[in-house]
Amino acid sequence: MHSRRWARSISKVLVTLAVFLTIVATTANTQQSPMRQGKSHLLGDDGPRTRAISNARSMQRSASNISADSSNVKYKTVPIGVLPGLTNSFIANDVNTINDLGHVAGMSFVAEDPYGTAQPFLWKGGKLQALPLPKGASAAYATGVNNRDQVIAETNEVDSIGVRLRRAFLLDHGKVVVLGALDADSNTQPFAINNWGSAVGLDHNRVTGSTNPVVWSGGKIHMLPLLPGQDIGFAFGINDFGVIAGYQFPADDSSEVACLWYWNGSDYTAVALASLGGDVSEAFGINNWGQTVGFSVDANDHGPAALWDWRGPHALPLLPGDTDGLGNGINDLGQITGFSFGVDENGNDTQAVVLWQNGKVTDLQTVVPAGFPDLTDIGNVNRLGQIVVNTGYPDDGSLATYVLIPKEP
Repeated sequence: MHSRRWARSISKVLVTLAVFLTIVATTANTQQSPMRQGKSHLLGDDGPRTRAISNARSMQRSASNISADSSNVKYKTVPIGVLPGLTNSFIANDVNTINDLGHVAGMSFVAEDPYGTAQPFLWKGGKLQALPLPKGASAAYATGVNNRDQVIAETNEVDSIGVRLRRAFLLDHGKVVVLGALDADSNTQPFAINNWGSAVGLDHNRVTGSTNPVVWSGGKIHMLPLLPGQDIGFAFGINDFGVIAGYQFPADDSSEVACLWYWNGSDYTAVALASLGGDVSEAFGINNWGQTVGFSVDANDHGPAALWDWRGPHALPLLPGDTDGLGNGINDLGQITGFSFGVDENGNDTQAVVLWQNGKVTDLQTVVPAGFPDLTDIGNVNRLGQIVVNTGYPDDGSLATYVLIPKEP
């Protein structure tokens, strides 16, 4: 394994809905997106971040190979369902797509036209509620929800020459608030929201190509500072104390630095997180204890999932035979969701959605009922231990969303 290869494999898995939709849309329209290699595809018209579901079946361990021992079942599986008139539902693998009340933010769409039909929703009390869109927008998707049921989302619009435009917005109990941009040529995407209503994400200038990490707070957008030598940054997580997690890298993409941003009383300060020995690390989720998760390449050129806390960085255990992983969300109890990566006997890359708790890793496919569809993507875990997941694949229309609810002992 090589750090750069696995950094790219991880980027292919943890991607924005923008690229997921691009995969489906370009397949349907037989148009190939030019953004497929390295960080270059983070910065194009299809969306400045590459966090999308990987729909390559070679990347997924088949559920048929998992033991069907019913005594191992630890979760009930509750389907989210689909909004009327649409065909599939999907949640982003962002840090708070399910809140501590068990409410889920996501989207439904028609498989043949995901860009044009994407409708954000809030699932609560077992019911789906379609959420309104900003004026002039015809499609959008939700990326996070806090415990006050404030939902962050982004529009998907196309201008007269076919360039995709994105506007971050907040849905506050029926009220639509378009979040600010750094300038008129910016696309904006939100990735996390805390319980005070502060959100983080990025601002991508379509003209200059610059991409900056940002926070929306107090009705204003603030650009987060970059560390010396870094040119591009992403902000992915924010806790209730306003501490922000993300990563930065130089224009030549020769390295990646996981980082935190702290409010110092007058502005934000960026602080680099130590790596496990390599030159690539990325941070995503952060809880109210300041524990942060992501991945970090180590001295052996592997990229295990990583946890940063008061003791420094720690590699999280992986499934047997795997060498790489990624943590995307962490709750205040220290439970972590994410992925474990490996290679099968035929040399194909594999992935499994996993949960870390009490120092152990669990392949979630092994603790859901026998015959349950392949788990292909995962959101976060809330304080109740509930986990939101995607199953199936976009290419055959089987994509669906479920909440995994822990069974009583």
